[in-house]
Amino acid sequence: MKKKFSKASVIGFSLIMLSVIIGQFFIFNDIMVHELGRKVFDALYPPLLICLFLTHISGIVLSIVGLVNAIRKKLRGIGFSIAGIVFFVIEAVVIILILGLLFIIATGGEMRAAEPISLATYETTVREPREPEFYENNENLIFLENNINEDMSLSEVIDVFEQMHDKMGDEDRTVFKSGSNTYSVYDYNAGVFVDAGFHYGFCLKRWFTAEDGERYQICVNVLYKADSESYKYRDEDMSIDVHGNVNEDFFDDIRNTDAYEYASSLEIERIDIYMGPQQ
Repeated sequence: MKKKFSKASVIGFSLIMLSVIIGQFFIFNDIMVHELGRKVFDALYPPLLICLFLTHISGIVLSIVGLVNAIRKKLRGIGFSIAGIVFFVIEAVVIILILGLLFIIATGGEMRAAEPISLATYETTVREPREPEFYENNENLIFLENNINEDMSLSEVIDVFEQMHDKMGDEDRTVFKSGSNTYSVYDYNAGVFVDAGFHYGFCLKRWFTAEDGERYQICVNVLYKADSESYKYRDEDMSIDVHGNVNEDFFDDIRNTDAYEYASSLEIERIDIYMGPQQ
């Protein structure tokens, strides 16, 4: 007559393996956001985190109970219990190491911030915000605000930015970036950057050095609704820096990107035009 299996051993092992599978959702969170979309990912995160904790704890408890019962009653399933316990220990060690590393990084950052050298560096980089008139009267910012609106196509927005770019000459640099991200806009009345939310963005930025010797940025962020389709373009973000003599094909190169082709097919949700200090 064959020995019966310890149900607790089998269930405990199964729960621990389930917790391993659920854990992949958090380990590969970037892929999950890509496949599911940010809203679905954020909705699933809390319940799956609770489920991970419950399955993990329930699995180890049942594995231990199953191991004890299997030994006492001479049932089959000792291997399942041992395997479940081993997997639990491995997972626990990995989690402890990750948490320890995060703690070291966090406390290390705080300690470095308290050192005299870091404090001195911080003090030298802090400056009083410029008066709102400094931004309001910038001719390049005024040009963009007067010639760009949300009824325009992406191509027309780029054309206007290119006109401003050519007027500024060849100093400093111009940057193009795109992708799903959390964008911000500078509120020069409050002197702070304000969160503009999570969007798929097609962004043009011109850096320049003002008469006060400080660096500033003039930005045009063309923002679209972010979803699972647009999120995959995050890994195709592209930055082009132009120093000295401006490449005549700079804006043509932008129009030849996959990001431009994709964004041109979308409906513009908002356009943020602002000037701000170096972040």
